[in-house]
Amino acid sequence: MDIDFDPTTEEGREDLNTTVDEDYDSLIPNDGEGRESWNERISNRFGRGASYVSRRLIDLWKTRNPGRVVPEYMELQNMGGSSSTDTLRVDLLLSKYPDLDENLVQISTDERGKQFISFYSVRKGGWTRPERLYNEDKTVRKSVDAKIRSGKYKQIQIQLDELDATANTLREEEERNTEQMRKNNEERSEKTNQERLRAIDPQLVEECRKFHLRSTGTKDFLRATLKDHLDRNNIVFEPSSTPTCEKTVLSISELTQVWKSLMVLTDALGANPGDEAYLRADAFQEKARQWGTKFRKATFDEDVIPYIHVLVYHVPQFLEIHGTIHQFNCQTVEKKNHMQNKTFHRGSQKGGKNSNYTVQKHRYTYFLRTLPDIQDLLEPLENAISNVLIPAITDHRCSPLERDVLALPVHLGGLSMTNPCLEADIELSSSVKATAPLVQQIVVQSHQLPDDSVVKSLQQAVKSERAGVLKERADGIRDEAQRNIHCALDLAAEKGSSVWLTVLPLREMGYNLNKGGFRDAIKLRYDWPINDIPTTCVCGDKFTVDHAMICKRRGFISQRHNELRDLEADLLDMVCNDVKIEPVLQDITGEQLGRGSNTAPDARLDIHARGFWEPQRAAFFDVRVCHPNAGSYRDLELHPIYCNHENEKKRLYSRRVLEVEQGTFMPLVFTSTGGIGTKNVCVFTVASPSC
Repeated sequence: MDIDFDPTTEEGREDLNTTVDEDYDSLIPNDGEGRESWNERISNRFGRGASYVSRRLIDLWKTRNPGRVVPEYMELQNMGGSSSTDTLRVDLLLSKYPDLDENLVQISTDERGKQFISFYSVRKGGWTRPERLYNEDKTVRKSVDAKIRSGKYKQIQIQLDELDATANTLREEEERNTEQMRKNNEERSEKTNQERLRAIDPQLVEECRKFHLRSTGTKDFLRATLKDHLDRNNIVFEPSSTPTCEKTVLSISELTQVWKSLMVLTDALGANPGDEAYLRADAFQEKARQWGTKFRKATFDEDVIPYIHVLVYHVPQFLEIHGTIHQFNCQTVEKKNHMQNKTFHRGSQKGGKNSNYTVQKHRYTYFLRTLPDIQDLLEPLENAISNVLIPAITDHRCSPLERDVLALPVHLGGLSMTNPCLEADIELSSSVKATAPLVQQIVVQSHQLPDDSVVKSLQQAVKSERAGVLKERADGIRDEAQRNIHCALDLAAEKGSSVWLTVLPLREMGYNLNKGGFRDAIKLRYDWPINDIPTTCVCGDKFTVDHAMICKRRGFISQRHNELRDLEADLLDMVCNDVKIEPVLQDITGEQLGRGSNTAPDARLDIHARGFWEPQRAAFFDVRVCHPNAGSYRDLELHPIYCNHENEKKRLYSRRVLEVEQGTFMPLVFTSTGGIGTKNVCVFTVASPSC
């Protein structure tokens, strides 16, 4: 064997990782190399570390070849599984500890035959440091026995399982409630229809005879025929809830008078001054009121519609001003549209502080939720948003695909500048579903509000359905978009990348942007070209936006790093003690560190805090900001980019902090677009409850 590393110790694993990373190209299977020969080659070189090397090679293969399938002869190896001897030892432990979860423990043996045990940590996402399993007298060590009997090692897993079970129970209960409510509505509707038909039967034949209608057919036939004619005119044929006589309130004679009076009004609207059917404004209003009174007597409250109010009040006012309905045209609407365009354009001035767009958006959202089939009527509004508002705010003419991107919610990479033509159907459908319980209470004339639990369940269902529609729309845009737009959407949709768009523009916090700064930020967000930039950088290279993010001569890299470092230090100072910026690490005096560690005597880390992970224990943090649009990252997904930088920081400082400083080390990786790495999420999760 050339090398004999010890995979059971942390130092041995660190050396194995370094060796595999450096010799990756020579360690992976060669073309035409069989499975047995490859296994023999790895075993001859690494000995008992061969299994660990195989797992490391698999991880590197997946990182460097995203989306590709791992070769079969690499997957078939025993990578990470326990040997038969270790399995036997687990069985022995199970005989002594029946409650032991064998999936959350691992047993290993070193070259001297001593046995070690590791527990899986859900919080750290990996296995704990191996510790001795048995004493010299072959009894289980007291600390290990306490951990197994207390079950602390699996409490987090149990809590996660309980949360999943609770979520499934709530989801099933919500589905049962929705299904039961649907069945109750159907039964109630069927019962109401049957009651109406039974109440109509006694007077139906008599009413038909008065108007010389045939009544020789069966009641079912007559009832169906009459109901069909009445339904065509949107009139509900049903008896009054408080009848004043034996006959039904809704009679054919009264309906005939209602329609004759309405014909008089419609003829008056179509006539010109001087015609026989023409009515002046006061006479029209009087007849309209009389017609409204007849309509209310002949029908019921639920039959009243808003157009009756328009006919009785608004039409007479128009006739009083213009004399005839023929004077009505679209001039006022066009003038209103022109004023709206000016309002939208003015809203982009003064640094974008004008909130007219937000006000107007909430106004037309009301129409989207109440009126069906108005997509065509909203095209002028969409043209104003696309051709006037967006160019005025962003200083960029958008293509149709870019317009769809801006219409997405902020958390999906857009600007929430919705397209009213696309939102009309979604808003109307959501409104109908969310208000269904209230509509049902109005229909039955109940004086009680619907149950809050039913309303909340429907609102949650509508919210989930809308989120699903928007997610599908975003995925469709990604499939159609070019690579630069696809990458821009992924970066903009990262957690934390869009906070600057939704936060209040407080001046004292420095969150307010002027017009130029806001436009530049939007163009950086979507990788749009920026005008009026230099052609050559001070370093001599061609100046581009991506070059400005990585050039070390302009000072921008240090500036953004130091700002994040100071911000993290201020936040840690709220929850920890002894917070320092750029503390000098202790000198190395004979300690053996892993290959690639930083051994400089004046080495520094960005932040030191005491008591973050454990009481009175030092925690070190180091900040790194990378630019994901750099040329070297074009072919990588976001997750491998974060992992590469985190692993590099850990290789430089992890061993030195653990061995010399006796503390903990955590890299904090950010992107220039506002994204954060997985380690950052862990740090913020731990720190937030203390805040």
